[in-house]
Amino acid sequence: HLGGAPGARRPPARRHARRTTQVRRNAVVLGWIVLAAVLAVLVIGGPLASWGTWLPLHALLLGGIGSAITVWSAHFADTLLHRPALGGAVLLDIRLYAHGAGTLLVLTGITASAQALALAGVAVVVGAALTGVLAIAVQYRRAVAPRLAALAVHYAVALVLLATGAALGYLTSWAQARGSVHASDVFYVAHTTTMVLGFVGTTVLGTLTVLWPTMLRTRMEPEAPRWTGRGLPLLVTGTALIAASGLLAALAVPGTIVYPAGACGVVVPAVRTARRVPPTSFATASAAAAVIWFLIGVVRIGTGIGALALGDAGPQERVAAAREVIHG
Repeated sequence: HLGGAPGARRPPARRHARRTTQVRRNAVVLGWIVLAAVLAVLVIGGPLASWGTWLPLHALLLGGIGSAITVWSAHFADTLLHRPALGGAVLLDIRLYAHGAGTLLVLTGITASAQALALAGVAVVVGAALTGVLAIAVQYRRAVAPRLAALAVHYAVALVLLATGAALGYLTSWAQARGSVHASDVFYVAHTTTMVLGFVGTTVLGTLTVLWPTMLRTRMEPEAPRWTGRGLPLLVTGTALIAASGLLAALAVPGTIVYPAGACGVVVPAVRTARRVPPTSFATASAAAAVIWFLIGVVRIGTGIGALALGDAGPQERVAAAREVIHG
């Protein structure tokens, strides 16, 4: 209860305004998902087949998932820190719409081979992400719930990784436009792994520390916040190692060890919670399955790229093969 005495009920007008705001923000996310679906149909079996799957994929990931994480990471940070964020709802809306505008510029610029437009879009996405880092940092300093406050650091780190991944994505396109296939492949490996393992993975794993026992309607394991906090540096290190494997394939091997080790900071307490209260609903079972598939994907990418170090292929052939591992 942030707005009054413990146990106080929100006035109906305030509850209605909050609900309307959440519906409006989630409508942005839904809009991106619908757009991605329409583009996918037009690309896979329609008149836009020559455009390739890059466009619907990034409409979904950068547009839809990026917008969803922008909204819900702020919501969870408010809950964990028991303090409103810097700028409150106004700054969150600005960040959400700026992220959407930047994404549109990126999609248009890359599709139309207009590098200046794409660069402008990346700059807007990076600016929105770093503004979120600032908001969470100020919020963290004012936190009144020290036990759970450290979990909000996941969101700040994830937004830094979003900014990094967006810049790497632009460099991928920039190198390809200049005919440097090898550099483009190196940036591609770094871009995709930073965004998926770093931005999305760090956000989701950090959130599950609190969300998982909430979904199971039970208490959190006492050691869960501490374990999750200790796992965060391992997640970032593992992401960095796998991201750099385009330069040196062997780096993917320690990355494949370090990243799951960091994920264990979330998974081990979650398993202990599930042993007390098994996941029997669709929501809890699907969340558990999603984490399992995600970690299988991490290991598949890491071992697949790491295995390339054993062959006799040159650097250019290895990084091209690494790109195909990620596609797989």
